Amino acid sequence: AGQRVWARNLGPADNPYGHASSLVVHRGRLLIQYDHFGPSRLIALDAATGDTVWEQEREVGASWATPVLATVGGRTEVYLNAEPFVMAFDAETGERLWRNECMGGEVGPSPAYFDGLAFFTTDYATLAAIHTGGGEQAGVIAWQTDEELPDVSSPVAADGLLFVATSASAVSCYDARTGELCWRELFDEGFYASPVVVGNRVYVTDFKGRTRVFAVAREYQALAANELGEPAMGTLAFRGNRAYLRGTRYLYCLAEVP
Repeated sequence: AGQRVWARNLGPADNPYGHASSLVVHRGRLLIQYDHFGPSRLIALDAATGDTVWEQEREVGASWATPVLATVGGRTEVYLNAEPFVMAFDAETGERLWRNECMGGEVGPSPAYFDGLAFFTTDYATLAAIHTGGGEQAGVIAWQTDEELPDVSSPVAADGLLFVATSASAVSCYDARTGELCWRELFDEGFYASPVVVGNRVYVTDFKGRTRVFAVAREYQALAANELGEPAMGTLAFRGNRAYLRGTRYLYCLAEVP
């Protein structure tokens, strides 16, 4: 009926660009990464009522990343990228599981996850793979690199590989478990959009609206380069056999023509 169900005022966000972290829903709870130069915190609200379920203060500055969820050993963990600490929390209870002081600068990319490792990165800092779960290694860096880092685009992992795209026009593929560089390609335009994996393909859209498509493989295999017709900064979203992409002027729905 269009009637507002509830609303919450979280207070002014003290950061230079405005709040940009996206919301995440988990089992009826709305998770909010509210990081700024005031008291930063991770907030869990009842999605139906807006009431606070739990709230955890975080010793970090402003960030623009979005929380990422992963189920590890029967527990759902939530990973948050910020400066100077990257952190993991229990998504049910809000208990902080670990933190690692490895990040710096203005943090925009969200984390990624694959097979017991969470990946955190931002430009001029690091790309760090960190052990997750409840073992002794939880929160310990498995491997890291400082080469070709993204400032906006978030990494994605699939089939033992990690893909990273940068605004400096590089796309890198790493062995997710060891950090070995499998391949790196330089293009004529950079990327703010994040790479997306669908099946055995990776899709990532450059500044001019050209979507590069390549295989999820340890060797670079270009499959397509699709022109949108206008610049694009947003990330592709997929639903069924359709893809959705926001350009600088229009929102597009892309589908196979019968």
